[in-house]
Amino acid sequence: MTAFTANDLAAWTGGTWIPSAPEVVSGVNHDTRTIRPGEMYVALCGARLDGHAFLEDAFRKGASCAMVNRGKAPPAIAGPCLEVGDTQQALELLASCYRQTLRARVIGVTGSAGKTSVKELISRTLAISGPTARSPGNWNNCIGLPMSMLRMDAGDAYGVMELGTNHPGEIRMLSRMLAPEWGVITNIGPAHIGFFGSLEAIAGEKAELLRALPADGRAFLNCDGAHFDLLRRAAPCRVVTVSAGGSADYVGERRDNGTRRVSVTESATGEKREFALPGPGAHHVVNVLFAVAVARQCGMPWEKVQDGIFGFRPLPLRGESINVAGVEVVNDAYNANPSSMRASIRDFIERPAVGVKWLVLGDMLELGEHGPAEHRDLGQFAGRGPWGGIILVGDLSRFAADGVLISGFPDDRVFRCSEASEAGRIMADNIARGDAALVKGSRGMRLEEAIAEFKRRREDNGQQNVDHQGFAQCAGCAGGTFVAGG
Repeated sequence: MTAFTANDLAAWTGGTWIPSAPEVVSGVNHDTRTIRPGEMYVALCGARLDGHAFLEDAFRKGASCAMVNRGKAPPAIAGPCLEVGDTQQALELLASCYRQTLRARVIGVTGSAGKTSVKELISRTLAISGPTARSPGNWNNCIGLPMSMLRMDAGDAYGVMELGTNHPGEIRMLSRMLAPEWGVITNIGPAHIGFFGSLEAIAGEKAELLRALPADGRAFLNCDGAHFDLLRRAAPCRVVTVSAGGSADYVGERRDNGTRRVSVTESATGEKREFALPGPGAHHVVNVLFAVAVARQCGMPWEKVQDGIFGFRPLPLRGESINVAGVEVVNDAYNANPSSMRASIRDFIERPAVGVKWLVLGDMLELGEHGPAEHRDLGQFAGRGPWGGIILVGDLSRFAADGVLISGFPDDRVFRCSEASEAGRIMADNIARGDAALVKGSRGMRLEEAIAEFKRRREDNGQQNVDHQGFAQCAGCAGGTFVAGG
């Protein structure tokens, strides 16, 4: 358990205790819904909520103290308060100073897609070797990252932290706070391009993680990826490369025998080992390569690396497979951008299915002026697949639908809707037992509600045996050939 002294908290934040310091501070939390007795509650001021309004609730639930903006503590507050100039800035200072007391090797992970999966693969593999902290889920912003850092323990051997951004300058700020020794960049793609303007600008933003590394650190890059040269130049330290079939420090060769395995060769030693892939898509090869490279550079033996990767399971809403009334639903509804959409579709095409496969795709948000073109391109990409139908959700779905039809996909198998619940109704009316459906879109589309509506309708109406009448032209879709670029 992480424990802090009142003196350290005041010194690190420049704060003042009123009316007096607490005796015990067993952790830090900014959410009264999850706060535990003994923790310090941090009253953050957001665009919609002011955390100072929840001070009484925090103390009622056992908070030992609270960090508040100067002048914001009520006169009759029920416990000690650490007054600071700004609670957000103080939280970042607190995490940065605490970081300097830790002996763990800290590894930062960022990228346009796959960073949470790679972070989970790396951390779960390193945990075989020693105590390893990691950022929960995708706690990767100016609140999630410091909170993750403050959960690290003095005895941790490793800390694997995710860094995210949707505006210029965020990775630099987060990297300075984290002070990582090693850094991993999964890939560069048009995620949040509406705030950056170009792929080059996105690559430059991600490269800030590498610029923050020490001279004796490690930078892990995919040498097959876009802007590799830009990223390599940004690293002031040794660059460790991975490649799916090319020339690199760690090279993966996927086995095409239906076993979902990859053979990894370590160039420095010439040694080769096989690993289980967490999914059927080709992008999983690179994810595994990053985990192998980091673990091997940490000195882990091959057998332990294999054990760590073998035990990996995807997080909820990130490619998890669930069964709804005999239909396999791949729930990848956590987030989406052009790169991750294509990767998930490629992954889905390789999954076996008794019946036909369906796509349920929501809008990709934060693409700015690039949104219409990116959705049209995605539609053309998706429309070349052998689907039973394509359900498109959101305001931008009209552009995706245009692309689907340009590809030659039958227009009577394309469904457009504005809300996730409507998509769930369409799923219930059309998808049959034995079919499979991929559900993916940006977080703001809340496509998990489509799955919930689909499940509710099937259970309420007893629709357990929707058949394939009218679907004869799609009966062989599961074994079709998918040819797509991008």
